[in-house]
Amino acid sequence: MKKIVVLAVLVLLCVTMIAGNSLAAEKVKAYTTMEEPLAKALFEQFEKETGIVVEWVRLSSGEAVARIEAEKANPQASIWVGGVGTLHIDAKNKGLTAPYNSRMAGSIPDQFRDPEKFWIGLYVGPIAFCINTNRSAELNLPLPASWADIVKPEYEKKVRVANPGTSGTAYNMVTTLIRVLATTRTRPSTSSRSWTEASTSTPSPAPPPARTVPSEKSPWPSATSTTWSS
Repeated sequence: MKKIVVLAVLVLLCVTMIAGNSLAAEKVKAYTTMEEPLAKALFEQFEKETGIVVEWVRLSSGEAVARIEAEKANPQASIWVGGVGTLHIDAKNKGLTAPYNSRMAGSIPDQFRDPEKFWIGLYVGPIAFCINTNRSAELNLPLPASWADIVKPEYEKKVRVANPGTSGTAYNMVTTLIRVLATTRTRPSTSSRSWTEASTSTPSPAPPPARTVPSEKSPWPSATSTTWSS
């Protein structure tokens, strides 16, 4: 009878240990390009709903691609959340990410997700510049009304932008302007003094040396998109 009791206790202990291990908090490591307050809120909500703890590191899009590429032989993160779409296309083309069939993908329009399921969009927003109106008034400068305005002589050394070599948003700004300006441009002509040249005859400027231009066409001709890749 004692043997039976001891055996029963051992079985109970084994079951308890297995159950305890299964209930231990799971963890997932992530890189994110979202702003820290947004990333913190997102991952905390995810942990609350799933019980899975997210250990995350905040990086710019360019830094994320560089780090994932450096760790290609020994990946340290399971998912990359955020970052502009062009850089996720870049990562896909370099073989740095893998397809993932999200059950939520069906709620995202086709143009904002990769057909091979390597990335899916989270939101779409306009690319814009902001103006310090107080500073403009101090310097007696007119407010720029377009992207073309900010390269005028009066704004020289008064415009700041992140390095496109490390900032995905800055890189997306540059590539978007290239696409927009290469599609249609106006220049002097012998007949009417101006004419429109199609993009097929307009050479594309070279990309920044720290980035490879994605071979896939971006689905956001005039917007920046935050996405995630597995």
